[in-house]
Amino acid sequence: MPHAFSHRLVGILRPELEKSDTVMRRAIPVEKRVAMGIFTLAHKPSYAVTSALFGAGIATVREIVVEFAQAMEKLLLSWTMYLGNAHQIMDAFRRRGFPQVVGLMDGCHCLIIPPLGQRSMFVSRKGSYSVILQGTCDHTGRFVDMELRWPESAHDARVAKNSVIFEAMEAGIYVEGNPNINIRGPAPAAAATATATTEEEEPGLSRHLPGARDMALDAMDQLLQAWQQEHQMEQRLSAAEEVVQKLEERLEAIEQTMQEILRRLPAPPPLPPP
Repeated sequence: MPHAFSHRLVGILRPELEKSDTVMRRAIPVEKRVAMGIFTLAHKPSYAVTSALFGAGIATVREIVVEFAQAMEKLLLSWTMYLGNAHQIMDAFRRRGFPQVVGLMDGCHCLIIPPLGQRSMFVSRKGSYSVILQGTCDHTGRFVDMELRWPESAHDARVAKNSVIFEAMEAGIYVEGNPNINIRGPAPAAAATATATTEEEEPGLSRHLPGARDMALDAMDQLLQAWQQEHQMEQRLSAAEEVVQKLEERLEAIEQTMQEILRRLPAPPPLPPP
């Protein structure tokens, strides 16, 4: 991570992570707290590894990592995904042949370890356990919303209808200015937001819909590829940790053997008097 970005991150999270010194001890600096949180989330080691690396107690490491994640969610989550200029997005989709669209929605399944007592809810058709990830992106493939909480047994329509983005659009607060438009363009204020298309419009929209939806598929594929690469890196790190652990065990065994040999050796003869 570049130093400039890490310093900026420290400045943003300081109000939530900074602690005061007490009579018993000095507080851990915010810079160290951020470094511990980034290292733990990036490499996913055990708390014991982070504790040994940063010289803090295991319980302290756990508390700092949780506080770091909560601070990131509170201060930075709203920065990560948002709807851009709605009119520019709709113009881009109109040029693709699908007008009055502000986002493309698609979903995939993420493998998980199911919670106890609820395994049947998360079983996929392939026999594995997963949750549904629903993503919405704009015309450039940038994600503007994500929903990750529904089990495999939930229908896609149910996930979409109960998502935050759906509620925001129904409430008229998702698109700035709440333009009341339908598939044929701006509508009167009393008209419904979504209006049925005519029979003449449906063939044209059906022809352009696959091309417009490809953007969402590409964005989801890139996200899955990034996760797969991260998972492969985690597996490599885990394998490297196992090799290091085995080497340490062998070195410890060799050291114990050498000490046992030294104990069995006869004592050296006394030196002659001068």
